[in-house]
Amino acid sequence: PAPAITPYPGYDDEHDDSRGDDDYPLVELITPAPAPTKTPTVTIVTPQPTASVSYPSEGGVIGYANERIPTRSGPRTGYDWTSSYFEAGHEVKITSKSWDGNNKQYWYLVEFEYNGQWYRLYTSEHSINADASDVPVEPPVGEPLDTRRGLAEHPYHYGPGYEYAVVSDAKMVVNKQCDVYVIENGWALVEYKDYAKNLSRRAWVPVSVLYGE
Repeated sequence: PAPAITPYPGYDDEHDDSRGDDDYPLVELITPAPAPTKTPTVTIVTPQPTASVSYPSEGGVIGYANERIPTRSGPRTGYDWTSSYFEAGHEVKITSKSWDGNNKQYWYLVEFEYNGQWYRLYTSEHSINADASDVPVEPPVGEPLDTRRGLAEHPYHYGPGYEYAVVSDAKMVVNKQCDVYVIENGWALVEYKDYAKNLSRRAWVPVSVLYGE
């Protein structure tokens, strides 16, 4: 028969004094390393500035003038010059922006009040200190949403509503062709040719003037 195998240690501690401490197997006590502590990721969100005045429109982003704000009716130097407004630090609201591929910059459509009337006009992004990353982008120049002809005579306005100033030296007339770039609250931002000045201009008219009731 196979010899009996007694598992080690198989003796009786209480009766076998022949073994010393060295007869026991060595046991290495290992203290487990503590699990690494995860450092939480903290995202710092810089809040957008809060408007100090009540604007007639919703949305948009508040910005501040870096200088006197030079403005045009459209988002390029080829559009008619309107005026310069305010001083550095003045608050405005950016409602949309248009990319200028030639000059590698955005043009902001800014909203502001001047002499008791509201305006929306374009200015270079370099004129305004603001985070406009979330501002809507307009269709590129030359790629309008639609092309229409006027169905009725109506004054042009500097914004999408009757609370915006009237363009004093031009108006929509029947059968006048224009390109539509933005539609907002029942108004259309249109581009038309000013043949007397040989340049393009932008202004707002009610959608009904172009599409009917």
